[in-house]
Amino acid sequence: MALRKLLNMFKVFICCNDDQLLGAKVSKFSILSRESFLEDKIEIIEAKKNKSLNKFHGQLYLRDGELTKFDMSDLQSFTLLRFTPPKLMDYQGNALVIDPDVFLLNPFLAELNTLQFRENSIFCKEGKTSETWASSVMYLDCEKLKKWDLDVILEKLKAEKIDYRNLMDLNLFNSDIRPLEEKWNSYDNFNEETFFLHTTQRVTQPWRAGLKVNTYLKPVKPILGFLPRRYIHRLLKKPLSDRHIEHPLKKVSEFFFNEMSNAIKAGYIEMTEINEAIKKGTIRKDIYKKLSI
Repeated sequence: MALRKLLNMFKVFICCNDDQLLGAKVSKFSILSRESFLEDKIEIIEAKKNKSLNKFHGQLYLRDGELTKFDMSDLQSFTLLRFTPPKLMDYQGNALVIDPDVFLLNPFLAELNTLQFRENSIFCKEGKTSETWASSVMYLDCEKLKKWDLDVILEKLKAEKIDYRNLMDLNLFNSDIRPLEEKWNSYDNFNEETFFLHTTQRVTQPWRAGLKVNTYLKPVKPILGFLPRRYIHRLLKKPLSDRHIEHPLKKVSEFFFNEMSNAIKAGYIEMTEINEAIKKGTIRKDIYKKLSI
């Protein structure tokens, strides 16, 4: 009972869109099956249900220094939802915000309650480059984030006052952040100490192998200024970026398919949902060959 009380002192939000909804459901199941969370303390928030994001569809915004059209059908259209939980919580309490391709391996979420918010309002992992942060897993003090309002953020993006990349990297909030250890957001690998596995390489998400990539890809400059990288990759037999491929680590794929199988057996995911996702092209066509159901 004491552990359940500690866990339910904060709420978990999983951000997703239609393309990533089944991943989000597996993510939620990975938490529910390992922790003593009340189900209503874990909320999946969907892009299609957010009026502000829907209105933003087709709008130009600044991304990596270039004007880009926002597309609700993009695989990553949910990412701006990362900034909605404080308002959803009425700017009270703490929230754990994760992406739909983040899965719990070990039942130690109560450790979040040992983290002390002082002058900071955010805990998250340090980014891959200097002065950046990984907003894909964040532990938030919602009371200190009253400036987080999606409508305001979208207006600033449209007006080119902020760049999407700076927003995602949280380098607009550096003074408000303290680091989380690697175990809280482990990229595409795990060990016995890992809490959250994050299948962050979109092209190798296990449930999408064989599907066409439908996401923004940062323009890549030609090699030596004139040789197309696609041509070179084909010569070297490297995977092309227009199709999802199998995850390079078998244990990552096996973990996901086992987790999805258990979610189906538990009745948390219905077979009709799987079939509909196959029809929509949001999950690999041979998924049943990978599941043990």
